[in-house]
Amino acid sequence: MEKPPEQVQQQLAAAAVDIDEEKAKAALRKRYLLRCCSCAGASLFFLCIFTVALAFTVFRARAPEFRLNGSTVKLDLINGTGLPRPGSNATILADVSVKNRNFASFRHRSSAAPIYYRGAAIGEARAPPGNLPARRTERMNVTVDVIMDRVVALPGFGSDVESGSVTMSWCARVGGKAKFLIVKKHVTMKMNCTVTVDVAKMAILEYKCKQKIKLFN
Repeated sequence: MEKPPEQVQQQLAAAAVDIDEEKAKAALRKRYLLRCCSCAGASLFFLCIFTVALAFTVFRARAPEFRLNGSTVKLDLINGTGLPRPGSNATILADVSVKNRNFASFRHRSSAAPIYYRGAAIGEARAPPGNLPARRTERMNVTVDVIMDRVVALPGFGSDVESGSVTMSWCARVGGKAKFLIVKKHVTMKMNCTVTVDVAKMAILEYKCKQKIKLFN
């Protein structure tokens, strides 16, 4: 039995509507997929920029700055002279401010290094462990112990005393960890320091440190 023309037209119209709806849904899915891909691409692009920015700012390690705030020198001298008493040792206490110029905090271990005067080892310098917050300045005490018998025995010590000052140096390696948010890196800092002591006043005239920093995963 053949269907009436009106019913056939209605079925054809309904089929056309279904086809149009499928096309509309397909176009909508295509636009959604394109939008997701665009968002993912943009996110990846900005992530790359952020990573590069971190590499050149946050984890481009810069050496800390040192400033001497004050010092004391403990030394037993022979009465009426500027010479140390035989068998005595000198202790130099330096109050030093350390400025962390990085965006990452730095937690460092204690350090100890031999002291040199005119090329000979004459004692030891020590610094305590600590934590340097990002972009902050902290204070630490550096202790220098000097075996005076070794110093007096070196040629040129007498002329240095007459000139009024004695310069000593040391080289130390300080290990620790740098942290920025959840990212951590191992740090090794190499320090070359010199200290000049006023013999008459028993005080530090100058304190200098040069540093090199390396980051490791």
